[in-house]
Amino acid sequence: MRKEGDKGEEMARRVLQRAGYFILSNNFCVRGGEVDIIARAPDGVVVFVEVKLRSQEPEDHRSLIPFRKLARIRLAAKHYLLEYGPARARFDLILLVPGAGKARVFWYKDLS
Repeated sequence: MRKEGDKGEEMARRVLQRAGYFILSNNFCVRGGEVDIIARAPDGVVVFVEVKLRSQEPEDHRSLIPFRKLARIRLAAKHYLLEYGPARARFDLILLVPGAGKARVFWYKDLS
């Protein structure tokens, strides 16, 4: 299962980098929280990204991050910002659905 997650995160990093984002950290973990990818957007915003790789497109994409999961991401984000300095921040979801030859990418910005 972790290999599939790693594959999804690598695909998401490429999507972010093509969009001009700079990857700051991968799998940032603290007690009680974890963020898949932390990146700096071209406008300087620090973006905490949750990555989901699914074999089929779910009916409700936003339900992929339940409230408790978002709370754990926010906890990790708080620790990151305390450690590396304050910054404007947002929370994104990148959903990847592999298909014939190319994955479909759904990028939801600012899940606050």
